[in-house]
Amino acid sequence: ALKAGQFFIPLRGENFDGHEFVRDAVAKKAAAVVVQSDWYSKQDEMNLPQNVTVIVVEDTLDFLQKLSVWHR
Repeated sequence: ALKAGQFFIPLRGENFDGHEFVRDAVAKKAAAVVVQSDWYSKQDEMNLPQNVTVIVVEDTLDFLQKLSVWHR
């Protein structure tokens, strides 16, 4: 479960799209959300609090994999 101050990185699968939970993550006080550029470009207005950082990447799974390699 997401805790306040953590990053939220939504992943896409065959049966789900984690981007559907971005607003829930923000409501739970996520410090930042990492979203895919194709999803972000389709958002008219996100209306997120100013203290939430939005990081836009090409592919969230690729980002997560690269982040885990870097963290090792």
